[in-house]
Amino acid sequence: MDLRVTLQTMIQRALANTRRQTDRLGVLQEQAVTGKKIEAPSDDPPAYVQLLGLRTSLGQLSGHLGNVQVAEQTLEAQVASLRQVSDILSKARQLGQEALHGSNDKASLQAIAMEIETLLERMADQANQKHLDRFLFSGASVQTMPFEVIKDDHGRIIGAKYHGSTQEADVPVGLLSNITTLISGDEIFESKERQKTFYTGRTGAKAGTGTDSGTGLGRLSVRHVATTYALGSGVQPGASSAAKDSIIGPLGAHNLRIIDDSGTGAFGRVSLNGGGEIAFTNADVNLKVVGPNGEVVYVDMSAIVPGFNGTVAIQSDGEMSIDDGATWSPIAFVQDQILADSRNGAVTHVDSREIRRVGVDEIEYIGAFDAFEALVALRDDVLNKRELSAGENAQALSRRMAELERIHNHVLQLVGEQSARLATLDGLKKQYEDKKLLLEKAAAEVEGADLVELAIKLQEQQTLLASALAATARVLQVSLLDFLR
Repeated sequence: MDLRVTLQTMIQRALANTRRQTDRLGVLQEQAVTGKKIEAPSDDPPAYVQLLGLRTSLGQLSGHLGNVQVAEQTLEAQVASLRQVSDILSKARQLGQEALHGSNDKASLQAIAMEIETLLERMADQANQKHLDRFLFSGASVQTMPFEVIKDDHGRIIGAKYHGSTQEADVPVGLLSNITTLISGDEIFESKERQKTFYTGRTGAKAGTGTDSGTGLGRLSVRHVATTYALGSGVQPGASSAAKDSIIGPLGAHNLRIIDDSGTGAFGRVSLNGGGEIAFTNADVNLKVVGPNGEVVYVDMSAIVPGFNGTVAIQSDGEMSIDDGATWSPIAFVQDQILADSRNGAVTHVDSREIRRVGVDEIEYIGAFDAFEALVALRDDVLNKRELSAGENAQALSRRMAELERIHNHVLQLVGEQSARLATLDGLKKQYEDKKLLLEKAAAEVEGADLVELAIKLQEQQTLLASALAATARVLQVSLLDFLR
């Protein structure tokens, strides 16, 4: 079959070639303007795939770098707040030393207590500090106010209750790595290194062998229930015995000595625990007998066995409470009697074997004061709110300062840990920034156009286009003679 290349075919080919040259020149001109040689996958498929991988890595790295920067800012805010807490605790210890060793009158002690109250207010402010609209000390629950500050009717702080999370807040700073940015408030302000519980008072109670769960200061109340006497003497509890006897103890812990001077039980002498003798008659049905240490029993002497001369063993039952009388437990006179506080479920182990009298003992859960409890106790002991003797109050102040030192050291340890995390983040940020620069350079090399090479290609393409246009013009210059040939 004979194929003829007609003039129309030549013209179409010439125009198509011109368009291709023009399109190629347009691509080169666009690369010159944008500086990029890859705009679409079709420009260079292998290079485009490589560029996508680099861009994905850059996106991940930018996300990690952003997390590192946010974590760094958060850590810096928490460290700054912890340093404020450290300053508060340090100042409180100084005030405690001043109250303990200074020759302070009542007005001076009042001024010290007021300054400690100011420190408590500052502590509350720091405990509920926010950064970037998130609480610094709520752990993972960053939108929950961590501490509810409790005040008395006079507006004085008497404690704080934690409502935040016990879980720390972590931020991902790598594909498989997280870093802790927010320590929970209970770890900071409620840290404990529980030691043996300390009792101040005269009941005879001591710390049991179990581990207590009470915190701060507490009170052990001991009250009398009933007194009974060994048989043989005829002595009976007096009318006021149940309400007013002050002795406590198992059979034989206390003793009553009776001497029947009349030989008929009509009159004689009676003494308690070797104390001073008191005359009695058989008309005394509610006789008050006081022992050598101020202990008291009320006795009914109306039925003394004639001629009785001797010692009568006493048993005096009682009850104990650690929730200010909300609940009472019979005293068992054992080494480890467990009492529960109905208000919060806290447990106290009491050695009740040597409890010998009614009263109220002050309890100190050593090593289990939170930061607020320690400051509150220091303020109140400066004013001797518990009405301890001078010596006991001085010892209590010393224990308060030891408690504050423990808490202060813990806060300083946390400052060190968070500062170390800051140093880690700083190194990680520099590492990510360097890696980002390398990735950006690699992406630019894959995507970017070589301007020198591009200039040469543009010149070549312009020459080719000019030649194509000239050839096309020749093709389009036709005459009648061309058709006749």
